[in-house]
Amino acid sequence: MRKQMPSKENRSMIVFLELGNRPDAMTVAQKIADNTGHAIVVRDSEGIEIDTVFPTKH
Repeated sequence: MRKQMPSKENRSMIVFLELGNRPDAMTVAQKIADNTGHAIVVRDSEGIEIDTVFPTKH
């Protein structure tokens, strides 16, 4: 039996960005959150969670 792909709403994605500083990372995370409507977890290079960014409501 073939597995079905999860619905678009239930898919998760991991994106790695190598940014030099936290303000740049937070700016990019906010843009991604706003464009996707999903919360974005920001982690440092060691994988430790720095913050979670939520989409802004319009």
